[in-house]
Amino acid sequence: DMYLGDTIESASQEESVPQGKLMSIESYVTQNISVLSPEKEVLGGTFYVTKIEVEPEENKGYVEYEDGHNAYVADFTYTANDTEGINITSFVVRD
Repeated sequence: DMYLGDTIESASQEESVPQGKLMSIESYVTQNISVLSPEKEVLGGTFYVTKIEVEPEENKGYVEYEDGHNAYVADFTYTANDTEGINITSFVVRD
């Protein structure tokens, strides 16, 4: 029984490793939203993220953002690894 407990313990610790990546995905998209967005800010406006959801097991998420004039929702996919860091592989604004 002790051995089984150990196995579950170590498995759950490995599960928590992507959480670190999760934070950086959110930060990365938030910090780079103006670059990532195919829509550009209204003159004088600056995009800011109002909501972001990431699904690390599927390497995708969505972000809601606005510039004070227009609001957008976009779906994105990404890859993240220690050597190359974060790479946004698609960023599509919903109609």
